[in-house]
Amino acid sequence: MKKYIIIILTFLALGSCRKDKDITVVVDNEYPTEKYINTSLKGLVVGNRDIPIENATVSTGDYTLKTDFNGYFYFQDIKVNKDGATVKVSKEGYRTVTKTFYPQLNSTTYIQIRMEPGHGSTIINSGDKEKNFGSTNSYASIEGNTFEKDGEKYSGELMVNHFWTIFYKDDFESKYIAHPVGYDKYFNLKGLNSYGIVGLDLQDRNGNEIELGSDNAMELRLIFEEKVQLPENLPQKIPVWFFDDTKDKWIEKAEAVFDEENRYYTVFVKKSGYWNFATPIEIAYSQVAVKSKNDKLLPYIKANLSTKENNYFLSLRSNSDGYVNCFLPKDNNSKIEFLIDNKPIVSNIDPDASEIKLSTIFKVLKTSGDFYNCNDEKIESGYITYFTDTDSMFYRISNGKLEKNIIVSQDMDEVKWFATDLNTRVNTKIHNTHIVDDNLSLENVFLCPEPFAILRYGEERQLLELKGFDYNDPPVLAIVFENDNYYLDLGFFDFKGESDNYNFYNFGYTIIIVNKDDNRLFPVINAEQAINVNEFDNPGMMRGHIEGMAFHKDSGEVIDT
Repeated sequence: MKKYIIIILTFLALGSCRKDKDITVVVDNEYPTEKYINTSLKGLVVGNRDIPIENATVSTGDYTLKTDFNGYFYFQDIKVNKDGATVKVSKEGYRTVTKTFYPQLNSTTYIQIRMEPGHGSTIINSGDKEKNFGSTNSYASIEGNTFEKDGEKYSGELMVNHFWTIFYKDDFESKYIAHPVGYDKYFNLKGLNSYGIVGLDLQDRNGNEIELGSDNAMELRLIFEEKVQLPENLPQKIPVWFFDDTKDKWIEKAEAVFDEENRYYTVFVKKSGYWNFATPIEIAYSQVAVKSKNDKLLPYIKANLSTKENNYFLSLRSNSDGYVNCFLPKDNNSKIEFLIDNKPIVSNIDPDASEIKLSTIFKVLKTSGDFYNCNDEKIESGYITYFTDTDSMFYRISNGKLEKNIIVSQDMDEVKWFATDLNTRVNTKIHNTHIVDDNLSLENVFLCPEPFAILRYGEERQLLELKGFDYNDPPVLAIVFENDNYYLDLGFFDFKGESDNYNFYNFGYTIIIVNKDDNRLFPVINAEQAINVNEFDNPGMMRGHIEGMAFHKDSGEVIDT
């Protein structure tokens, strides 16, 4: 008689657009001297249709907390691995999700995590009866059967509790199964290419751990759904690793065998703990300097690390100094992919190389001139936004100058700009700027007001003022919070719609709902795609969040929101 847990994982096809260009990349294979840095992490956990998930457990390193009513969490002044740390989010009824973030020293990183309903089921055989108890916290009577517990025979009620997680990238059209490195139970990097981790608890009703004897075992199945095409070069066997708490590392304990007819891997285990379906990979720490053609370091450039053979994927971003810290696998199929404006630039890489040369033209736009408003007043403090159809980035104006150069790709014939003057809180627009050469300077730029909207509401969320909409020239939205003493600058107007009872205003990814009768403002919904406004029959039941930059009314300083 066998006791088993079925774990269902969905494997999706790997695919992306590739385009060869050149940049200069330098690899330094020495390990960093300082492993941890102080940082803060703020984020939002959402489910289907972007509805926030409350009371989800969020952990990173040694820190754990719960999401609030609106799905938010905030780790303040924590110490994490500077080369990449992992956030784990779990809640009963959902798949456990992990996401890697790359911290900056003494600053706050913002992330959003999406959870999906879990697909696991627990089936326990008792005599000749099969019982299905759902995915977690399942009990089964095992009368007439015996298990060994601390060397003694045990019969009675058995509780089976398990969770599992897969690793995938959620901001691309395709999802990438597994991850370039495995994790210990605290989700630290350990050099395994993981297909999924199962956390398994076998307990009696009193919470005492049970270890199955020689005649009994739990069968774990890693199953491919029928509608999913099997990945190419699928291995016939996968090592299964058990996390040894006493040694603080993964120990290879078993081997999962692939059943081609039934489309699953199967393995038998006997004890509670963390079981990892993973293949080992040899990795080397690397620090990659991202440079332009004229040898300038490029900060905040996205980079992806992947291989076709192992089908794993890692998203990276260069830091403020223009360096990417990553783990490169030592195989012949590795490549690093840099993205500018979400357009990939790919080249094969030898992880042992001391220097990697590619070539492309990056336009580094210098801003040596001063910024003025339409009254010829110099702007000392504010923000300027460079944006394309696919990407945007904020640059701070400090003492009348931009803090860093603005980087655009060679595919851009012109650049569009919006700016916000913190002193007057007037949203202004710099019209399209045509790129002439790699060293274009924006000198003595005048920021003249464009049509913009003000949405003002009071303590009871009633709408006090809504003005400035101009459908011929998309405006910027500013929300004034009377009771919270700050302004919120929200991006670009997209469309306006209405139903029988409500008006809808869409600003980029942000939807605002206003009751026609009493002008009551409903919570803002964050949407990743256009949503049919007729679906909002009861906006009062929705929860959401506001995205943007908040400025103090008096000082003009930016406030974290």
